[in-house]
Amino acid sequence: MTSPLPGYGKGLTDDTILGYIAWYTVTKPQLTHEDIMQLVIDNGLDPVIVPKPPRAGDAFKRACRYSERLGLEIPYSPNTANFLIRPVAQTLDDIERHVVLEIIDPDGRKLTHSTAAALRFERKAGALNVKMEQLDPDLQPMLEDTMDNFASILKDSTKYVEAQVIRRMIRLQLEHMHAVLARAKGSVYFIPKSQKKLMEGLESFTANCGKGSVFHSLPLVDDTKQQELVRGAFEEGVHEQSQQIISELSAFLSQDKEITANAWNDYKQKLVALTHKANEYTELVDVELTKSQVELEAVNAQLQDFLLSGLVKS
Repeated sequence: MTSPLPGYGKGLTDDTILGYIAWYTVTKPQLTHEDIMQLVIDNGLDPVIVPKPPRAGDAFKRACRYSERLGLEIPYSPNTANFLIRPVAQTLDDIERHVVLEIIDPDGRKLTHSTAAALRFERKAGALNVKMEQLDPDLQPMLEDTMDNFASILKDSTKYVEAQVIRRMIRLQLEHMHAVLARAKGSVYFIPKSQKKLMEGLESFTANCGKGSVFHSLPLVDDTKQQELVRGAFEEGVHEQSQQIISELSAFLSQDKEITANAWNDYKQKLVALTHKANEYTELVDVELTKSQVELEAVNAQLQDFLLSGLVKS
């Protein structure tokens, strides 16, 4: 296991720990879809967490998102230049974005705002059309550098899976492992000790996501104080998920809005997963999770009411 505190937990046996506290970082990965699938298989993770390969249109939008340049010094001028990329149009056939040049004075006031280049991506052909305007000689090299930077990012976006997608994969795998958020703002998770092997698989997977990427874990001693921490975190998670399901179904009922049988079944499967998770945590903390049971019963009642309402399409 990858511990940020070398030697911590050494000598602790499985029967003396409740589980693990874990957190992770993914920075600047350069992994293709095939690389990721192989890493998932090699580390015993669930292949269902792997998304579809990046689509060309999504790669184009991703490159636009990361290619903006701000605060560039203009030669022989106290002003600075911003190159922004703004959406113009999006249809089933193409996506259009404009590179917008802003000139900003030392007081932060916008002096000019004009289109410096037009980018149009044709979805079916997978072709990119670029039309650059001719700018002032002091600004033209900046535009050319911006477009070169865009081309480089587009190439990487087409080839590699972005970091936020990999982070989402890790979160999904943690959900499958019945992990719960111990601290929501810091994305710190509690992982039951029964999931130790998969946790080690996540550690190995993350370590292969590039320099600076790491999955940390620390064993949590099985005592009353830690059991209370885990129980509170679990019940808070159940509350949030239960309230979301109930709220969504209530909104459909109030609007007399139909949903598909598949959509209703998705809600049912979420309840099944939460129930299985509750059973595991009841055994783990050796106490009846009364609050969670009440929440889950409320979700089940809402599901049955919705089914009887006739709003589930057959």
